[in-house]
Amino acid sequence: MKPNYWWVVITYFAMQFSAVIFVPIMIITGLYTDVMIASIHWTIFSFFVASLLTIFFLKDDIRNRPRERNVTSVLTTILWSIGGFFLAIATQAITSLIEVNVLNITDQSANTAAILEIAGQMPLFIVVVSILGPFLEEIVFRYIFFGALSRRFNFFIGALISSFIFALIHLDFPHLLTYTAMGFVFAFLYVKTKRIMVPILAHTLMNSFVVIVNLYLAPLLENIQ
Repeated sequence: MKPNYWWVVITYFAMQFSAVIFVPIMIITGLYTDVMIASIHWTIFSFFVASLLTIFFLKDDIRNRPRERNVTSVLTTILWSIGGFFLAIATQAITSLIEVNVLNITDQSANTAAILEIAGQMPLFIVVVSILGPFLEEIVFRYIFFGALSRRFNFFIGALISSFIFALIHLDFPHLLTYTAMGFVFAFLYVKTKRIMVPILAHTLMNSFVVIVNLYLAPLLENIQ
């Protein structure tokens, strides 16, 4: 991989584990007294910083990307992003059925539940869930990992390895199948359109849909009933 890609990967994983170091410092120094609030604020801050650093490290790629051949048009990008969102939702539904009826996994995703609880307490966190998270994950796992692996091996091997790492980083092991399948969907969208923006937008739409349904539509329907 290119040196700047390594910097992006290092930035991403440093961000993922930075709370272990910095949240205790925030508590010890007296900046915060509540560990949960400190963790949420640090997560928001670290995602913003990591996103800015990622854009900086990829500035040459961003500048040269539109010149590549066989890249989809803007309209096609939008259509594929919307179609990719529905494909992702359908894939999630199918894998959920497999988990329940075949693997006998009936528990809700602990990762999703924790994220929704935090987003409900602090709406600003929705920006992390719906925009910054999908952006960083697609850059790291599709643009960099899948891109490098698929060039060296093939689509299936590249998608399988990058998607499995993508699943592991969510620390939601009972639902590895769902996360891995989602990784395959986003890898397919990237290969089909040759635009990393397509899986980013599809991922963003999917996460936003989950947040809106669980935090706003579900309680509204309950109140109506």
